[in-house]
Amino acid sequence: MVSLLSKLGELVKEEYELQNGVKDDVEFLRSELTSIHAALRVVAEVPWDQLEEQVRIWAEDVRDLSYAMENALDTFLVRVEDPPKPEKVNWLKKKIGDMSNLLDKGKLRHEIGKKIRDIKEKVKEVADRRVC
Repeated sequence: MVSLLSKLGELVKEEYELQNGVKDDVEFLRSELTSIHAALRVVAEVPWDQLEEQVRIWAEDVRDLSYAMENALDTFLVRVEDPPKPEKVNWLKKKIGDMSNLLDKGKLRHEIGKKIRDIKEKVKEVADRRVC
């Protein structure tokens, strides 16, 4: 969970040019995940076998969600970095490559925006089931 929070912070700090509203969604996720993390710390103080079944199910859901979110963010962070460019390239090829990269980044931003909105909905669902 801590690494996930730091990756979300990295997304905001780097200020990727995401679609409108996605930065707000990322901020919402940071805030909600901080709250969930605090609840998990309380749950962690109780031996697992002494927790109510509903609390254990919720904690497992949070764990699964955090893994899915971390995978999605890792994928995005890897894909958004520019690939190394060859030193000597024809000017026209370079311009065509730049335009292609711009289109690819636009599609990527759209994909990550949708993914973040999907994750936001899942986080809301898990947060609504919080019992502690």
